[in-house]
Amino acid sequence: MKILIDLYKKNYIRKFEIEGNDLILIKVEEEPKTDIWNYHYIFRSKEISSNKSIVVKENGILPLDIAINPYDNTISYIKFFIINNEIKTSYTGNNFTYIKNNIKVINEKLDIDHMYMEIERKFDYIINDNELLVISSSLGKKIIAYEIVEDNYILFEGEEFCGVLFKNLSNKEVKALKQVSIL
Repeated sequence: MKILIDLYKKNYIRKFEIEGNDLILIKVEEEPKTDIWNYHYIFRSKEISSNKSIVVKENGILPLDIAINPYDNTISYIKFFIINNEIKTSYTGNNFTYIKNNIKVINEKLDIDHMYMEIERKFDYIINDNELLVISSSLGKKIIAYEIVEDNYILFEGEEFCGVLFKNLSNKEVKALKQVSIL
């Protein structure tokens, strides 16, 4: 992925949607939604979840999906699932460098005939101090956090996507996490 700073700010909304007793869908998506097709970066782990009630997709467990608007290369949405047995409560990584700008994501390999890029990557899910951090367990030394919208960041190490950070979880979001036994 090639990353470019985008000085134009779009509107995004963060949502936590309960999908069952032990599963929650978390997303940050552009508002208003656009009715266009998107390029997709699909990040999957080949590891099988110890939670047998979760449906395992054919190419790995439930993915983290980054959708990119093909017309302006901005993020349309980021979506991922959390299963209650995946949560950790501490992170020993370095501090992030915060950039108050959103980004454009460029990849010449994606086009109308090749709209999806699947990448194998395992993520750690960490809730600590009213923050939710989703970070690659294989990356994370010098992380830059680009602001999608206030309190929502997409994380990169160089040009490698390595996670997302949601700050200042609302009472409603914390309640949803508790409802699916994540907190």
